[in-house]
Amino acid sequence: MTADHLDTKNALLQAAGELFAEYGFNGASTREIAKRANTNMASIGYHFNGKENLYLETLRSVLDQICTWGLM
Repeated sequence: MTADHLDTKNALLQAAGELFAEYGFNGASTREIAKRANTNMASIGYHFNGKENLYLETLRSVLDQICTWGLM
């Protein structure tokens, strides 16, 4: 993976995590996630194959961080 590819993917995960936490799955729009990540909506489909998978990857990312910090 290129650095740009990882940067976009990480930006989407960060933006999605913030918006899902604030508005929940149904309240967080893909348009707002892409806007906050400074990318386009198509990148969600490209990197995650849709909002549902982005949500799951966001949860995995949070759980990985929790496990890494030794909180579990």
